[in-house]
Parts: sequence; C-alpha cells; structure tokens
Amino acid sequence: MTANSEARKRAERAWGQPEWHEPTFDDLLLETAEGMASVEANADLEWIEAAESIVRNLTVGTRFIGEQIVDLVNSRGFVTHDLRAMGPILQRLGRGGVIRKTGEYRAARTSHGSPKPIWQKRR
Repeated sequence: MTANSEARKRAERAWGQPEWHEPTFDDLLLETAEGMASVEANADLEWIEAAESIVRNLTVGTRFIGEQIVDLVNSRGFVTHDLRAMGPILQRLGRGGVIRKTGEYRAARTSHGSPKPIWQKRR
C-alpha cells in the first residue's frame, strides 16, 4: 500500500466515511430487491392495476417489452411518477406464470436504447 493510499484511508476514517468494500452477489440481490420494492411501493396504485390488466388481457403468444405496456397505460390516462415500476410488475407476473422471458432482447426507445427483455404472454 502506498503512502498516498494510507493517507486517504486515514482521512476517510477521520471524516466518518465508511471504508468501501466490494459488494457480494447477495448484497447486489438485496439492493435490487429493495429498489424494486421501493419503486413499486411509491407508484400510483391505479397505474399498477392498469398495467397488470393490460398484460393479463393480451392474446396468448403476444411478445412485448415493458416499454410498450408503459405506453399503453399512459395512453389510457394513468400516470405514475417513476416508470421503473413496470419492472416489478413484469417480474411478479412472470413468477405467476402469466408471462415469460423469451431469452431475446430489444433496444428500448427510452433508457438510452438499452436492451430490454422480450416477454411473451403464456396464459
């Protein structure tokens, strides 16, 4: 360890900053679960119900990304402050067997074009 890094560590301890540690996989899973729960807990309940209803009423075999459901919900006049609330909804419907991930991805129009999982209506 260099003298410079030793000094930085002493300064961090003096200012009450916690020392950084590499997060474990379990830490990351916990943070993800907490984040998703927080986003959904703060979402508008009518928006959540509208999103679930739209997905449940899709024709079996329909393929989509979450962004498309968000667009449908919003076009019907429902509003929520954080569109990331769609993630927990899709995860819950996936666990319930209503939809499944296809293993394919499509670039989102939002989220800087990041790849989003393609879901498929099962039943």
